Amino acid sequence: MSAQRGGMNPWAADMFGDRDLQACCPCERIENYPHGLERALAAAPAGPWMYTGALENYPDLVDRIAALRPLYGMGGESLRAVRDPQRLAAVVHADGFSAPRCSRSSANVPTDGSWLSKPQASAGGHHIVPWHGEVGHAVRGGAAARSPRYFQEQVDGLPASAVCIGTRDGANCLGVTRQLLGLPWCGANRGTDRFRYCGSIGPLDLSAQLAERFEELGSTMARSFGLVGLFGVDVIVHGDEIWAIEVNPRYTASIEVLERICAMNAVNLHIQAFSASSASSAFQTLKRREHRGRRAAGKAVLYAPSNVVIRPAFLDWAESQNSGLAWPTVADIPSPGTKIRAAQPIVTVFAEDSDERSVLNGLKALAAEAYWNLAVSLPSANNSRAEMS
Repeated sequence: MSAQRGGMNPWAADMFGDRDLQACCPCERIENYPHGLERALAAAPAGPWMYTGALENYPDLVDRIAALRPLYGMGGESLRAVRDPQRLAAVVHADGFSAPRCSRSSANVPTDGSWLSKPQASAGGHHIVPWHGEVGHAVRGGAAARSPRYFQEQVDGLPASAVCIGTRDGANCLGVTRQLLGLPWCGANRGTDRFRYCGSIGPLDLSAQLAERFEELGSTMARSFGLVGLFGVDVIVHGDEIWAIEVNPRYTASIEVLERICAMNAVNLHIQAFSASSASSAFQTLKRREHRGRRAAGKAVLYAPSNVVIRPAFLDWAESQNSGLAWPTVADIPSPGTKIRAAQPIVTVFAEDSDERSVLNGLKALAAEAYWNLAVSLPSANNSRAEMS
């Protein structure tokens, strides 16, 4: 949808093949994701390509596809470097920013839960657990669960994500959003999904000092790892201090929240970043724009707390929410009869309002309606005051 708003005619290859994606553009569903992308893109219409999802965890695959058609995005060399947690921490520290301690070995790592055990091939906060030693540490399901793991110190503060766009001259920070993690009203299990990504709200209203530090952090990432185009930096904000956690070197989940509020088209900016002649003027213009009415927007990803089958009544509800709107209220809509296993995503809901707390309440109301139309019961949700603290 972002590409279409930017005047492009996209063709998509996707793991789910949801109804709204199929309505948006030609789409091929990939059964053997992500490796089936290579075959699909070999037969796709001519043109450049860009990736989203968690394809940064497959740098060899990215390089093979990039040999077939021009890539608007980071190649394997940059991906291997920026996704190395120890190398990332070293770069961050060298440029005067904070990063939690990390280790590839569990030796000498405290087992009191103050450190996290994380998969190297991480995405969306899946399979991240507090480290209490090997006993009871089995993590099930998916490639991320089988991925080599590393250990990272926990840091207290506000989980946030900065959206940046790198050029050959540095980077601009397009905005920062609050991350929603492990929320029961999104179907996340507090025991095992504490760090699962459940959505974003923003843009955050930053002090001038903090905004400048985010600009500097984005430029550090771009220069050190050769990042061109859109990328995200997951951080913890503690007071005026930014702790860099990891980099997502692609169009990220929070970008569509910023696109609703900020006067920008993310895919157009991504493409312009690869043109030295157009990048500088485009981003200087962007920096002079204000957020539309200083409003806030948010998204929430709803997960299945148990096995779910998509019924026509649910689709009727989703379509009624989107009727007559330029921007969808419900997205990633499955086809009727789709069987969704427990812990898999069902849909994404969006809200927009005058402030963050109102957006959060709107998202919770939409989530409740969605689960009601699915005939699914959830544990009672936490209050919004605790979630916004």
